[in-house]
Order: sequence, then structure tokens, then C-alpha cells
Amino acid sequence: MGRGEGADSVPQTDALSRVHFTEAAEADIQQAFEYFEARSAGSGAEFMERVEEITTRLQTNPHQYQTVFSDVHRADIRKFRMGLWYRIAGNTVVIACISHRRDLSLARRRAMRPVEPD
Repeated sequence: MGRGEGADSVPQTDALSRVHFTEAAEADIQQAFEYFEARSAGSGAEFMERVEEITTRLQTNPHQYQTVFSDVHRADIRKFRMGLWYRIAGNTVVIACISHRRDLSLARRRAMRPVEPD
């Protein structure tokens, strides 16, 4: 079977989800970009590319990443040991936090905040 096929796969929908970054998540991305870029020229840009790839995947199938607690999902940004923590609210993916994959306390505090409708 190909990827995404089988009894345990989550069906994809034809409608694209909207992706919304909270202000805190936007600040996390900027801080991570600066940190990685300072460590090695070009790694900040590579980090941003990984975030954009995940964002694109979330638009087509937001349920593809593991649920870590409650209704909070985490998409691993593997090379960077970071996670993109989000919830799904209707047709909107709300990205609440970008932090170290194991930093559950920060992710839990941010992701469990009520989601404000647009």
C-alpha cells in the first residue's frame, strides 16, 4: 500500500484548511530563525522552508500529525528538533507554538488557550 492508504489512515478532504499563526507562534518562528541563522548561515532559511512545507501539508490534511494531548497536534520539524503545535478549529488550523519537541508545558499553556473565531 502507498503512503496514506490503509485502515488506519485519516481521509483527506478536498477543501483546504486555513492556517492561522498566533502572535506568540509568529514570535517563536522569528526567534528560531535568528537562532539557527546565527549558528550557521542558511540554516535559518532552511528552518523557514520546513515550516512552510508543514503549513502546506496542514492545509490539505490537518489530521496527519500526531495528537499529543487533548486535541493538540504536533508536527515535528525534524532536523531542528522543534515542533509546530496546533489545534484544529472548524476549517482553521491554529498554530499556537513552535518550540522544542519535548517542551510540553509551553505547548500545553499556549495551545489550550481558547481559539478566537475570525
